[in-house]
Amino acid sequence: MKSYRLDVTPRSAWGSPLQADTLFGHLCWALRYTQGEPRLQDFLHAFDDTPPPLVLSNGFPEGFLPRPVFPSLRRTPDERTETDHKKLKRIVLLKKTGSWKPASRFRKQRFTGR
Repeated sequence: MKSYRLDVTPRSAWGSPLQADTLFGHLCWALRYTQGEPRLQDFLHAFDDTPPPLVLSNGFPEGFLPRPVFPSLRRTPDERTETDHKKLKRIVLLKKTGSWKPASRFRKQRFTGR
């Protein structure tokens, strides 16, 4: 599946973060308004197949990426480790720098927690 990045420029304030399900709903409404109900139904029926024709992620600010979710790597329940773990849980976005590697590089590695 090809990956695309879309930049969205809001015309007014948003009351909530850009969730994938909200983006999908807006995409469906735009399809319905521009191409009609039958085309929307065809588009939605395509999701009955595996793999789906389209997968969306939540939106996030330019220059940031969502924090990956990995299993906890804590080894001992000491106070310092618990404090560090709580700080890490609060991080939602990570600043993107030039040192980011493609995810495909990591697919062959196993995360053992060591």
